Amino acid sequence: MADSLIVKYVYCLLSILQAWYRHSAFARIVDSLGKKLDMLLKSSSIVDLVSREGIFPRMWRSSKFYMLTNKVLNLPSQALRRIYSERKQIFEHSLFFKAVDVLLKRYHLLLAFCILIVIVFPDNRWYNIFATILALGLLVLFFIKTVTYEGYGFKIKNFDIYLILFIISVFLAEIFSLFPIESLRFLVFYINCFLLLLLLVSAIKTQEELSQVVTMLLAGITLTGLYGIWQKIVGVPVNLSQIDISLNEGMGGRIYSTMGNPNNYAEVLVLFLPFYAAMVLNSKTFLKKLLFIAMAIPPLASLMLTLSRSSWIGFAVALLVFTFLWNKKLLPVIVIAGVFCIPFLPLSIYRRILTIFNPNDSSANYRVRIYRTVWPMLKEYWYSGVGLGSDAFMNVVRKYHLYTGAVPPHSHNLLLQIWLEIGLIGVLSFIGYLIRLFKSSIKAIKSKRDPKAVNIVIAGISAIIGVMVISLAEYIWFYHRVMVLFWVVAGMLIAAIRLAKRESYD
Repeated sequence: MADSLIVKYVYCLLSILQAWYRHSAFARIVDSLGKKLDMLLKSSSIVDLVSREGIFPRMWRSSKFYMLTNKVLNLPSQALRRIYSERKQIFEHSLFFKAVDVLLKRYHLLLAFCILIVIVFPDNRWYNIFATILALGLLVLFFIKTVTYEGYGFKIKNFDIYLILFIISVFLAEIFSLFPIESLRFLVFYINCFLLLLLLVSAIKTQEELSQVVTMLLAGITLTGLYGIWQKIVGVPVNLSQIDISLNEGMGGRIYSTMGNPNNYAEVLVLFLPFYAAMVLNSKTFLKKLLFIAMAIPPLASLMLTLSRSSWIGFAVALLVFTFLWNKKLLPVIVIAGVFCIPFLPLSIYRRILTIFNPNDSSANYRVRIYRTVWPMLKEYWYSGVGLGSDAFMNVVRKYHLYTGAVPPHSHNLLLQIWLEIGLIGVLSFIGYLIRLFKSSIKAIKSKRDPKAVNIVIAGISAIIGVMVISLAEYIWFYHRVMVLFWVVAGMLIAAIRLAKRESYD
């Protein structure tokens, strides 16, 4: 009863605030700015270029290479499907098959649960082989589903030509690696990511299934947020390698939840926080909206407690992108609200923000020294790269003058690291894929055919842009779980784009 009265009170309060805002002078100013911005964008040649489909994607879908790849991927399923159809009754009486079929009927939930394990598993008990086991197990089960269920298959139709080029360049980087044995482990990491991407795109058929996957993953993120808050309550030791105590006196330790490193954890949060907003918008009832808002609070608080400045900036960018794509008129409101929130921030976080602009900050200076160290290496291997992984990178970079003193494990920049490892084709194809992903997202948003899927598209592309901002100062794929979750978000985004456009699964 009390809960019901509280909900009614909150709903009434929000309604009053909404009515006040609609009739306020501030709302009229925001509306005027929004209309002017909308007019500028409609007449912008840049927007026209972004929303236009390029020649290469059109060529990809009609190419013989696509048709051959699609046929090879699905040929085993089609061959075994005939055998299964002839012996269907035998399989249906098998207890083992019945147990497997239970998993196959809710395969998308099993897929989400396995990704949930990647999110919530404690770092001190995590081994990267777990991701490989999960990916291979899911692949086998989905293969069985393509045999036993009509209409399912491995769908690469929505894979872009630039993504295919990037995948090919990854395999070539292993073949031509200066240290092929050391690079092999990292090739497996990439394969894990590409498999999960393929399975997400292939397994999710409906908007309801996509929403269920997103909801399950957000539940996992909320759990990590609660654990992060618990870490702060019980106390986290200060790691001198993670914080400059001369500029951050009295700051305290940085939480890391299940990820083992505060920056890695913050990157994961930026990848998933925009999806809470999408689910709030997609929820039909006020109670459900309130539930997702409540679920978002622990990870939001944990993001602040990581003290990860690059991730704060990345999240701010993701928030602005989300607002811009959902309702441009609200952009001034978000900016003004952000400015008004600054005086209410805890002193430790306020001080941490100020260090972003401090030229004496040790982490910023360290990155400059890394860039000076790797520049001669890039000049020598710009076309081919040195091979996959930090091991190959370290084996080569140690031959140059080390401005960092010790051998750096990576370059602290995702695009630079891809260039150094995979070469020019690798970095260009990856950049091309990101641009195509953005263009496809814009087209899906403009189509407005499925509002719920559109909101998830907005969340997905906002998350990708936010984390790519972080990647300007961090090599976000250094920790394998962050790399996996990056491609998981990309997979959900591709599935959402197809649903938003209402393109057929086949």
